[in-house]
Formats: sequence, structure tokens, C-alpha cells
Amino acid sequence: MGMDISSKGKMMTDVVEEYRNAKKRVQELNAERDRAQGAIDQQMKTLQADFGVSSIEDAEKLLKDLERQESELKEEFETSFDSWKDKYGDKL
Repeated sequence: MGMDISSKGKMMTDVVEEYRNAKKRVQELNAERDRAQGAIDQQMKTLQADFGVSSIEDAEKLLKDLERQESELKEEFETSFDSWKDKYGDKL
């Protein structure tokens, strides 16, 4: 014994509704992806404009170089400050 016509119609309605929901979700995800890509593109433009780098890899290299420079300058400052304290610390 098969399904009656109303059961087939209900099943078809369910399938169509499921398809519409899936299609809507795909459209929402596509829109979210597009917004995320726009944000990435904007950040890359900022990196290019502010720091002259055109890729994440270049930005990471620049960051490491700047961190190394910061460390060197910090050491240089501390050495100079210690020398200054030795020379003038008793006059404070």
C-alpha cells in the first residue's frame, strides 16, 4: 500500500521548504563571506598605506624587524640611562 495524495503533498511541501531554507542559508553565508572579504581587503589596503607591505608575510617580517629594533633600542637606552645614573645619580 502506498502513500495517499495528501501525504505526498505534505512531503513535497516539506522538501520545498527545506530547499528554501537551505537556499536562504547559503545566501546568508555568501553575504557573510563577502563582508569578511571586504574587511580583509580594507585591512590589506591599510597595511599597504601605513607600512608599505602588500601581504601578511611581509607584515610579519616587518613586525619581527620592528620588534628586533625595539629590543636593541631598549638595551641602548638602559645602558645610557645606567651610565647617566652612575655619573649624575648622586646629584639627584
